[in-house]
Amino acid sequence: NARSKADMINDLRRSIPHRHAWMIGDRYHDLEAGRSTGCTVVAASYGYGSAEEMSSADYHLARIDDLPALVSSVGAATLDRQASM
Repeated sequence: NARSKADMINDLRRSIPHRHAWMIGDRYHDLEAGRSTGCTVVAASYGYGSAEEMSSADYHLARIDDLPALVSSVGAATLDRQASM
């Protein structure tokens, strides 16, 4: 009963009531699963994947410690875009 990463992400998205889901991964199949389920895709550049695998990500993290700053900056940009509409 093997399930794909996309199936698992879709299950989580149904159970978490937030419209802005993120997938953070370190391999191409993580990024593909995130993209196919409508997530913002973040490459964990400190992981196993090559730079080529990570090139399609929306954002890149050099260290997990950088995640709070990324979330803050992306959240602020989203709010600015919504305010200008």
